[in-house]
Amino acid sequence: MMRLKIETTPGKLSLPLSRPKETHVLTAKMSFALSMLLLGSVSSSFQAQSASPRIALVIGNSTYSAAPSLPTPANDAARVAKSLRQIKFDVIEYENADQKTMGEAIKQLRARLEGAGAGAIGFFYYAGHAIQLAGRNYLVPVDANIKDEGDLERMTVSVEWVLERLRFSRYGPNIVILDACHNSRFLNVNAARGLAPVDAPAGMLVALPTAPGSVVVEAAGANSLYASALADVILQIQAPVEIAFKRVRVAVMDATHGTQVPWESSSLIGDFYFNDPVQTGPKPH
Repeated sequence: MMRLKIETTPGKLSLPLSRPKETHVLTAKMSFALSMLLLGSVSSSFQAQSASPRIALVIGNSTYSAAPSLPTPANDAARVAKSLRQIKFDVIEYENADQKTMGEAIKQLRARLEGAGAGAIGFFYYAGHAIQLAGRNYLVPVDANIKDEGDLERMTVSVEWVLERLRFSRYGPNIVILDACHNSRFLNVNAARGLAPVDAPAGMLVALPTAPGSVVVEAAGANSLYASALADVILQIQAPVEIAFKRVRVAVMDATHGTQVPWESSSLIGDFYFNDPVQTGPKPH
């Protein structure tokens, strides 16, 4: 049996300065075993997600009948949809959707998620005009002809309604991206700037391309800065989705010198990965 030797002199206590070699080896082996256990748990979680249906609805509205056209949303939706298909999402895609089409598409997404059963992963991406009024957000279909505040409920699609459709599907995780913080104050309503904050229901993450109450920096190219970063990160990231959106935030902030700061609200339960997580760990001693 190993004994600890203590030598004393008046006014001085002497202890060994390091642990015995056997203790170091045991600690290293325990640390390695714990790391492998955690990595195995992450891998099992991703494999379960990979086996679960992945269903996305992507809408890009650029050409409006009674509002200024936007150059990038249709392109943004197409680029995001392409990335999602590459990571095995089944994508429902619409370009320049009117109110009826948007409403039916959102109902279709909910029905598909419910039909897929527990564990199904939902993804909703909207690019286009949106309006914030009295703390509520509204997505603007291409056929909306809004002349006053009373037209909002009749002619738009409220974000609250979208979240309710996904929340009551009772499955998750669900990712909702509202790439819609353009300058939409052209309408004949007393709209606030940008979008209002959105509280994500349980099992959901809601993302905006910039902070609530702010508008995006309009890009000169075919795609918005946010959509470009998002489409790239979706394909590259091998970490939980929260880390993915941090990467998007950093990319957009770098491109705009900190002017545009993407924002998220998350109530996700458990981890979600777009891609297989990196399998790394300490080497055994």
